[in-house]
Amino acid sequence: MPVEELHVLSKSFQALFNDADYFLSEAKRLKRKLDNDSEYFDQNILSRVRACSRACIIASVAGLESFANSVLEAFKKHDISVLDPEWMNKKHRSRDLEYWPVCEKIRFIPVLCNVEKNPPQDYFAEDNKDLEQLSEYAKIRNSIVHGRVTKIKFNIEIGKDGNHLVDDNLDENKWPITGIHKEVYRLEFGDASSVYTCVISVVKDILIYMNSQVSKRFLLYQEFYPKSQENLAIVRENAEKEPNWYLNIKEKS
Repeated sequence: MPVEELHVLSKSFQALFNDADYFLSEAKRLKRKLDNDSEYFDQNILSRVRACSRACIIASVAGLESFANSVLEAFKKHDISVLDPEWMNKKHRSRDLEYWPVCEKIRFIPVLCNVEKNPPQDYFAEDNKDLEQLSEYAKIRNSIVHGRVTKIKFNIEIGKDGNHLVDDNLDENKWPITGIHKEVYRLEFGDASSVYTCVISVVKDILIYMNSQVSKRFLLYQEFYPKSQENLAIVRENAEKEPNWYLNIKEKS
């Protein structure tokens, strides 16, 4: 029986966004369990909340970078030579677009992926709040996966009862834009929720700038080549349920 070669275009952002949504939901579930137990504080559950929160942050930022790379690969109409030379410094000119920081890739997607768009008026605005926060979320993600020793300042006061009162809720211990604590193990559900929400908002903005070029098929399904009827019959799409991250994008669009 002849063997037909089949190529699958796998998009990693799909799995990463699914991971981010799962870990956020799990962190929320565990936090609710922790909050509802008024008689006993379970440190193990708190540790699991924080572990899921870290995992959500990693998957959210990685998913967005994968999404930006996938959009550029599939829809790019121009190379970086069309970008404003006053913005392009030596560092950018000497590096392939793939290796630029994620926020800088995203900022120029509207121009690079649309024939009718022109720099610089069609870039994402420099003061775009989501991109400003995303730049710091990307640094937080990097502080997790490329971690170094972090110096944290404490104020210690001896109370009237002789107990030590410890306070590390200081501005210098927090990221300046988002106010998230710099100590990785302190990342909480609320921090993960903020990162995930920002990422979903940026994806929505990218889709708006792309003028409907990015289809539901591109977002949700793998693509198979060659697209023969035989292969389509063998490799069936699972379209029964749209994932939560996709539903969140539709809600915000």
